Amino acid sequence: MKDYYKILSIDASADAEEIKKAYRKMALQYHPDINQSAIANDVFLEINEAYRVLGDAEIKRRYDINRKYGLESRGVELKEDKFRQGDGRKYGTAYKYPNREPRPARQSGRHDKENKASNTVMFYILLIIGCSAIYASIRDLFAGNAEDKGVVTGLAFGLSFTALLVYGYWYYYYKKE
Repeated sequence: MKDYYKILSIDASADAEEIKKAYRKMALQYHPDINQSAIANDVFLEINEAYRVLGDAEIKRRYDINRKYGLESRGVELKEDKFRQGDGRKYGTAYKYPNREPRPARQSGRHDKENKASNTVMFYILLIIGCSAIYASIRDLFAGNAEDKGVVTGLAFGLSFTALLVYGYWYYYYKKE
């Protein structure tokens, strides 16, 4: 069983703050980017492993019991993560899930067709509403209600609404492409 206290050069009665200080000091000393010696990377990995065990209260408690009573059968289990793979320099989710296929780029497919279909249905519904407003205004105009200004306003609204709707549909689907 590895002696993590010896790796961090601390006493077994060290508290969390002392463990953190010792880890930071050793990590700065042996970090592969700072220390170019041949053994720096291996020592740095051991220091990280020691801190992962001693820095977590629950894992440290189990480690101390195993160390005191020599219960190697129920050793301390460290979870594998992205920093323990390879030489310890690999970062990012691509290394977490090495067997996962990358997502393909978004392509125009089923969703675009559904979107276009729903836009077309909405266009026809609004077109019917605009034509109904025009029809109702013309009907009221010929029914003899010419002195009512609401008829002219309704006709102007219906014509402008329908014209903007048709122009918007034409621009979005034909001119844009």
